[in-house]
Amino acid sequence: MTTATQDKKQFEQAQAFIEERILTQWQQWRTWLTLHRERHALNEELQSLQEGADGGFDAEERPQAIRLRAIEAHLVAAMSSELRAEFADIFEARRAFFVEKHRRDHGNVPRDAASFDREAYDSLLDMCQGDPATSRPGRVPFQGKWYSLDTAALNRTPKAASFAVSRKRGGVDRAYFIQVGGAGILLVVILAFFFWPEQRPVTALPTTPAAVAVNDAPAAIWMPMQLTLPSATGAMTTFTVQAVDAAGWPPSAPASQTAGWRSAVAWPLELCVPRAVMPPAGTQVQILSAHGAPERTYHLRAAHDTTGRTPPSLRLRACDGDVMLVGTLTQTLPAPHATLGEAQALPGIPTLAVVEIVARGPAVDAAIPAGRVQVEVVVQREPDASVVLDWNTVRPELLVATGQVAGMSAPPQPEGAERVRLRFLIPTLDAPVEALWRISDLTTGAVRDWRLTIPVPLTRDAYLSERLRVEPPQATLHDDGRLDLTLLLATTGGAPLALRYEDIRVTHGEVPLPLPAMTQTDLTVPADESLTVAFTVIPMIDTDEDLIVAIGHRRFAVTWAATGGGAP
Repeated sequence: MTTATQDKKQFEQAQAFIEERILTQWQQWRTWLTLHRERHALNEELQSLQEGADGGFDAEERPQAIRLRAIEAHLVAAMSSELRAEFADIFEARRAFFVEKHRRDHGNVPRDAASFDREAYDSLLDMCQGDPATSRPGRVPFQGKWYSLDTAALNRTPKAASFAVSRKRGGVDRAYFIQVGGAGILLVVILAFFFWPEQRPVTALPTTPAAVAVNDAPAAIWMPMQLTLPSATGAMTTFTVQAVDAAGWPPSAPASQTAGWRSAVAWPLELCVPRAVMPPAGTQVQILSAHGAPERTYHLRAAHDTTGRTPPSLRLRACDGDVMLVGTLTQTLPAPHATLGEAQALPGIPTLAVVEIVARGPAVDAAIPAGRVQVEVVVQREPDASVVLDWNTVRPELLVATGQVAGMSAPPQPEGAERVRLRFLIPTLDAPVEALWRISDLTTGAVRDWRLTIPVPLTRDAYLSERLRVEPPQATLHDDGRLDLTLLLATTGGAPLALRYEDIRVTHGEVPLPLPAMTQTDLTVPADESLTVAFTVIPMIDTDEDLIVAIGHRRFAVTWAATGGGAP
């Protein structure tokens, strides 16, 4: 696979990840607005009832109060406190806009404070939902920006009538019986309606998938890998998810412990499992997706139960039957990851652990391009001579919290039998940044992640101070004004160190003094012995200040009273 193809695939994966999060946030944004608007109306209604009620009625038992408590519980369960706080900030900003608009238009004319709340909720809900009739897209806030979505496609989900009871039984039209049988048959129909199971048979759904767009671009989707369902005993059972094309949907007889995924449909996600393992309505299922996407939790309900609900983001049906449930996303959790030193493994490869992470910039290595940082990930594998690890098959990647996805910038560098150093190039850093180091199974989409912190690369002076030992310089002043300086240098890291011409700086009275030309051989400090660097400078004659010799953070003052040696 070429580098360009890998970069394109990495970009597509990152784009799909962001688009899926935007779609998820739109659902949560709409849920938050809808429930808060209802809560506001119920509060007003409850306050009005309480003002006119006698003291013997328990306000907490009113239907409005019970519904309010249910809304609060739903909000807590459906989204994180951070997301609720973010939505609340947006609402407050919108409300402040209407307050200021009223002040400009009407001056100090008083207005009911609650009306500003209603206006803000209604305005934001209208923005969120858009107007399919006029092709006006919905909008959703996400990470400080507003995104447009094709809400007409998102709302293009089967209505209650699409999941009605089958019209015929045993070849006889039930509508005909209703017309002919009169009141007796009508009574049977009414009783059947009340006692019919929640999981109702469904009619055929439209085969044309709804196209979903984010900012007018078709949205990519996460590839589901695993589906976890509650069994009849309450235990959780995990199914491997396999993609099924449009021609083969639904699969009539999926393999054991396998769920089907209708890959041709972008939204909502549609899966099927054997009818015998279909979970009941009111339970929750978890879906783990490929390429490190977050784990998603859905609350299931009967397909015909659409009253007052947001559009479902999951359809779960029986592959070998006509039972269907729909699900609403209630929670997303980051994919599991290891930390520095923790071991993980993909199927068929040795167990690995990230044991060290190093960041280097051009100040340390002149071969690194300007404006880039070379991140080195040191990986330790378990001793297993029978398993050969081809790094190209697991595609190591570095996913930086700032949005960059980097592949290896150089071939792996072995460091002994069980350790290897992998290099990645990312943009320069001004502060430490969080990142994920990832390996992937290109066949199944399974990934293993390690969460790391990339440090800020050392500056040149800091690097020299850490890696170089400098003895105080020896100085000899000649009668003609020349000053001979001799430096004794040694490394501290057990490896050669290549100095640069500009690393050695000599100033006199804050005036830089030119140094003679020196070759790279003259400036390379061996790993196992010292290096003597000797050169001559011409000090200033019109200053009494000390001459300063600097290498890295080390500074030495050469005084004229004792030119036989330098004083640090």
